[in-house]
Amino acid sequence: MIKAMSSINKKEKKFDEDEENLYSTDRQEAAEEEQDKFHKTVIRPPLVGAEYDDVNEITKQQEKQKQKEEKEQEEAAEAEDNEDAESRPEEELKSLLGVGYHPKRMVLKTFMLLNGNFGSFMRFEILYKLISFFLFYPFLEFMERQALRISGVYYLSNYNLRNVIKNPIVWIMLFGVLLLMSVFTAVEFFALSSAIHASRNKVKITAKDMFYDGISRIRYMFLPKNWIFFLYVFMVLPMVDLYDCLNAVQHFSVPGYLIERLMKKDEFFPYAAVLTCVLLVLCIWWVFTIPGIVVKRQDFKTAVRKSFEMMRWHFLPTIMVMIGWLGLIALIFMAVFVGLLEMTKYGLMWLDPSIDPGVATSGNTIMVLEMIVFLVFTWFFAPLVFCRIQAGYYDRLETMGNTISSYRPSRHIIRERWWTKAIAWGCILLCCYSFIPGRYQQIKTAVVEGGRGTMVMAHRGDSVSAPENTLPAFKKAIENGADAIELDVQLTKDGTVVVMHDSSLRRTTGKKKKIWEVTYDQIKNLDNGSFFSKEYQFTHIPTLDQTLKLCKGRAFLNIEIKRTGHDAGIVEKTLEIIAANHYEKDCDITSMDYNTLRQVKRLNPDIYTVYTTTVGGGDLAKLTAANAFSVEQNFVSWGFVQYMKSANKGIFVWTVNDATTINKMIDLDVDAIISNDVSLCRSLMASNSGPRGVLQRIQRVFLNL
Repeated sequence: MIKAMSSINKKEKKFDEDEENLYSTDRQEAAEEEQDKFHKTVIRPPLVGAEYDDVNEITKQQEKQKQKEEKEQEEAAEAEDNEDAESRPEEELKSLLGVGYHPKRMVLKTFMLLNGNFGSFMRFEILYKLISFFLFYPFLEFMERQALRISGVYYLSNYNLRNVIKNPIVWIMLFGVLLLMSVFTAVEFFALSSAIHASRNKVKITAKDMFYDGISRIRYMFLPKNWIFFLYVFMVLPMVDLYDCLNAVQHFSVPGYLIERLMKKDEFFPYAAVLTCVLLVLCIWWVFTIPGIVVKRQDFKTAVRKSFEMMRWHFLPTIMVMIGWLGLIALIFMAVFVGLLEMTKYGLMWLDPSIDPGVATSGNTIMVLEMIVFLVFTWFFAPLVFCRIQAGYYDRLETMGNTISSYRPSRHIIRERWWTKAIAWGCILLCCYSFIPGRYQQIKTAVVEGGRGTMVMAHRGDSVSAPENTLPAFKKAIENGADAIELDVQLTKDGTVVVMHDSSLRRTTGKKKKIWEVTYDQIKNLDNGSFFSKEYQFTHIPTLDQTLKLCKGRAFLNIEIKRTGHDAGIVEKTLEIIAANHYEKDCDITSMDYNTLRQVKRLNPDIYTVYTTTVGGGDLAKLTAANAFSVEQNFVSWGFVQYMKSANKGIFVWTVNDATTINKMIDLDVDAIISNDVSLCRSLMASNSGPRGVLQRIQRVFLNL
């Protein structure tokens, strides 16, 4: 027995030795192979001349071959997916598409996608919003100014608008700005979509990785076949990113007076309604385009076509789902707001039991909480919308039997060499140095100044309460607290300077005559008030002399000379009337014709002049005959106001009739707000004073971040 056991042990020992020798031989062979490889690649003599070029060429060919093989594999997988889907009968496909959709399950999936990289989503969105506010949009404004200078146009106004429009450099600049905005927005879209795809594959990524993904994806959109993608970005922007949509509207908005004219035309509404419906339909049909580009790595046209195929049987349900999802988001944030309000109330009452609950939930408390909740809402909105869209996309792919690719990071595409890092950080620091101090000054101006030196200027008198450009309108403006009154003057046939805006008498008096075709005696008794209200049927067209006598010592006057081409001598007569009433220090002369202001300065260099323009930009301060500029509200920005003030030029804004824009102008600290509604202006000016006014301005500043 002992001998048998000894024999077995010897055999086992010999077997172990043989196995160890075999393993050692394998290791030795592997080591020798690795050493040969090392000698071939590392210790080989350096290549020079043609030999080096040959190796480079071979390496390039190998890389191209590898890329080609990867592309063929992706196309083969896509073709297989399409074949699987198309091989089913259409009715079976329809039923399959409708199977398995449960709202609760989809909501759960959506929040799981958000939770997968929640911290990265938030860090990315906060950083992205800060970059856009402090760097990107100021950089666009800088580019606009530089483009005007390069094109030889130093300012943009009515005086040279036609020449500017004809300049090709201006159009190139406009195209470049739009392209930059589209690219910047698309980076966010791709970054969010890539992060969501990583969440589905249970891969944790950082905000830095999201930026890499967004930048690397955007490269392919510059291929000729993908050019329409940048138009698509602007089309879907309102649906998926409210913040960037508002910023785009602020930088490229239509002048308010043009919108008012369009709104008055009945034929405008059908076209606007049709255009809105078409854009909405396209947004829904193409909603899966971004996920298709990111998840399936499709080109833009293929992604659009696939999105349309996926949405073919789900158009109306998708609309209802998105409305429901947005409603759920709103309810969540409302619940958060109410919860914070209650927590604040009970927290203050716990700290001080004697405090009144009404005081704990005062307007100032609500305002601060609104600011916090809305600020967080702007960070959450785009990720929440994208997560819901992409969850639906995954669901459609699964129900159609298509495979979903794994997440592949794009970080390796951007090579982190020391000089690329140095250039990147240099650009960032340069932008910070150039633009952040300006933004800081903007915030400081809004919070500290808050419209302290801003005048409320009644547009044609208080034209909300009385007929425009009449003595009753001027009286109402003074009674309602206007600091100044804007009015228009023209010349009659007999040389009388009258207060009238239109060159035709038809709109306000019903008389089909031009102002230069009649004498003052022929029009002084016309009904110039019934067009507003029967209460003012005995109101007449006033002269400038009558107006000055009424307003003397009661209001500053902004007198705009309307040129008709039939008014020789109007400048001289206007200045004579002003001098006769000793009104030189209490008025200014305004005109949309710059040559008129030159003439005014030649006759009276001391009188204050204002150049009125529907557009504004560039170095307007070079127009030396103007002491101030009256600009349409949509062309007024903080940079423009500060530029004017640094050049010792005043800035008036017209015509501002809504609370949002009035508050914006108060924050910008413009010199005058020209409005039809004096009472609204005055009440908003009052509400922006004191501690509550400071809180309101802080709230508005933070909502712009």
